[in-house]
Amino acid sequence: MIDWLKKNKKFLKIRAIEQELNMPDSTLIKAVNGVQKLPKRWKEPLNKFIVCNYKNIDNTQLNILFIDFFMWFRNNGENYINVNIENMVKIYIKENFEI
Repeated sequence: MIDWLKKNKKFLKIRAIEQELNMPDSTLIKAVNGVQKLPKRWKEPLNKFIVCNYKNIDNTQLNILFIDFFMWFRNNGENYINVNIENMVKIYIKENFEI
């Protein structure tokens, strides 16, 4: 999840995510910037927050996810030549959302 946040941080308000989760100031910012690892106690709440907020997709979120999926596919697509698109999306979600 941190890798996904790193890739998309220009579209997100990391501080707002910290506040929404009642996370101590700069905990997530430091993890996204590579200064420190995200403490284990915050991994599950963060995963749930991202998944829940991206389940109710608006156009901006859809665009972010589509761009991220497209970039992932561009970098990994040749490894999955015989895989249909539905399974490709499942692989992408598993690799990027720690579900």
